[in-house]
Amino acid sequence: MDIRTRGRGLLALTGAAAGLALWAVDAAALRGGWPERADFAASVFAFTFFASVLAMTGPLALRRAVLSALPVAVAVAGFLSMAALRFGTVAEFQMSGLPFLAAFVLGFVPLPFLVVAAGQGWTNYPALFAEGWRMVVRAVAAWVFAGLVWGVIWLSDALLGLVALGFMEALTTAGPLPGMLTGAALGLGVAAAAEGAGDVAPDLVLRLFRMLAPPVLAVAALFMVALPLRGMEPLPGGISAAGVLLAVAAVIVVLVSVLAGPDDEAAAQGRVQGPVGMALAGLLVVPVVLAVWALAVRVGQHGWTPGRLFAALMAVVMAGYALAYLAALA
Repeated sequence: MDIRTRGRGLLALTGAAAGLALWAVDAAALRGGWPERADFAASVFAFTFFASVLAMTGPLALRRAVLSALPVAVAVAGFLSMAALRFGTVAEFQMSGLPFLAAFVLGFVPLPFLVVAAGQGWTNYPALFAEGWRMVVRAVAAWVFAGLVWGVIWLSDALLGLVALGFMEALTTAGPLPGMLTGAALGLGVAAAAEGAGDVAPDLVLRLFRMLAPPVLAVAALFMVALPLRGMEPLPGGISAAGVLLAVAAVIVVLVSVLAGPDDEAAAQGRVQGPVGMALAGLLVVPVVLAVWALAVRVGQHGWTPGRLFAALMAVVMAGYALAYLAALA
């Protein structure tokens, strides 16, 4: 396992631990095991601690980030808990809003100082400014990636729902799992951003999207295996099967383009990403053909509408990509 993979794994585990910790605190409160104010203090501490760890890991080693995050989390949780004593209940305090803005400032401002103090010294203003900017970039990248992950999860659920293998309801009711998935995605996003020393484009975007390719390939392969065994079923809520299939095709086109890169030197040629890109390119024809078939059935039943005309044009574009990819693989 190389250093980059190990770093991503550690940050993903750290994010997952954050989701688990926050769920455990809330679960204890719901069971009535903790007083309301103790639950509030524990929640603030856990959130601030793990957010600080993720923000500082990369420039700092994980162990150093953990040690540096502890006093910040204790201070934020302590000050917010004391401020909440002025209110009759924690809920009243939470409605006030302004203390949380102050807590955010208190929690974020020390982090660049803690990072720079371990290197060039906290009096180096250019280093402080640069590290503060990099933290913002890493945070934005992490949340964008978490959003992309949940978008892929939703699309995967819709695709597998066509073969009666939808899983979203089970996932969202699986205790700490949704929070752990979100935390792991945040950790991976932070890791990808840290690898580029805070650069915003285009390499950071490519790294984020490339991490989505293996799970998309796994879902597409599972769909292909289940399709001849279970057949296609209508989706609930009036969701268009053709629309889902074309969305999956579009995601595959984007991922193949990202894996290919702008030129041969930038192409993902690793032991995993290269074969994943070729497999996705070869699989593209399946959702395209099924989308064309589903669209033809709907048009035959209900006629043309502007939405179906747009879907037909998109199907033509996706078919062009599928044929081009097959030709390239031949």
